[in-house]
Amino acid sequence: WAVEKWKRDREKQVERSTVNRELTVLKHMFKTGVKWGLMESNPAAGVAPFPVQEGRFRYLSEDEIPALLAACEKQVTSPWLSPLVVMALNTGARQGELLQLRHEDLGLERGLIYFGKTKNKKLKTVPMNRAVREVVDWLSKHRYGEYLFMWPWGEQVGRTTVYDAFKTACREAGIENFRFHDLRHTAASYLV
Repeated sequence: WAVEKWKRDREKQVERSTVNRELTVLKHMFKTGVKWGLMESNPAAGVAPFPVQEGRFRYLSEDEIPALLAACEKQVTSPWLSPLVVMALNTGARQGELLQLRHEDLGLERGLIYFGKTKNKKLKTVPMNRAVREVVDWLSKHRYGEYLFMWPWGEQVGRTTVYDAFKTACREAGIENFRFHDLRHTAASYLV
């Protein structure tokens, strides 16, 4: 009952989805404690997670896409932002997958991109359309190292930098309540 009480008390402090993630960790810790002989039973075994509503689903409208791309082009201090957004919109790839892309992951002769570092650890192959091919050509001409998205001084572009530049571009484009991951939703919506 102690874990059930913790769950109810914790719900008053954070979102239900956060409590569910923390509960998963607790369950695993207790299960490991039982396995190692440190305790007889798992007090969290019968505790059910909170039901949570499916995640948000926001995508760009037909008018918002060109506005965002124009705002990304204006980010002169982040010349990689526009190519990154174009690739996200046209491949449906996650931000982390794109930032980890190396020039060797591009199958230029076949027009394919090979994503080896995916969330589910499986190789993902995505064909390049014309917009992606143009971005890849631009990135190849402005190559600063082994990764596609790098600074001129040879440092890889990081998530925090992307977050700041993307947030600025969205604000300048007048796009509200939109995150980088929503570009993935946008790509999927337009594919459907």
